[in-house]
Amino acid sequence: MPLLFPDPKTASAEGLLAVGGNLNPETLIEAYSQGVFPWPLGKDYPLTWFSPNPRGVLFLKDFHLSKGLQKFIKKTNFKVYFNRNFERVIHECATSSHRKEDNKTWILPEMIKAYTQLHELGYAFSVEVEYDGLLAGGLYGVNLAYAVAGESMFYLLDNGSKIALMSLVLTPTPA
Repeated sequence: MPLLFPDPKTASAEGLLAVGGNLNPETLIEAYSQGVFPWPLGKDYPLTWFSPNPRGVLFLKDFHLSKGLQKFIKKTNFKVYFNRNFERVIHECATSSHRKEDNKTWILPEMIKAYTQLHELGYAFSVEVEYDGLLAGGLYGVNLAYAVAGESMFYLLDNGSKIALMSLVLTPTPA
């Protein structure tokens, strides 16, 4: 049974809405359907749920592909795939050495397990960018019928995550 969340309008100024609960697929789907997402503060703290206002939203009509990235794409041989290796993508997002804040991550093992279950149920997706057969970057997120939530991205080669985001935005149905 999914958790019931308070009205997102009652979130704190920082967006904190609730503390505790579980990461069952039903709970995650209910949360995302209300604009709520889990964001653990660390393994030693209870699970926290957020619904910031204003929410960061990328409208497709406002997406801008820079001329520099356009030139880069034309002269390289990147390939983009969807949902070929979800677990590798989420692990790379969790362990990326390019992460700020001393490489701390909110993508704890229980988050990986939960989002992998969502992926198996068809609600979570991944975008993989390859260059010469090697993973160059990617992202994962949640896809509900009316909204796509990008959760995290990483790059192992320059522009890998940018190409993943561009591909997600320019692809009508990512998952």
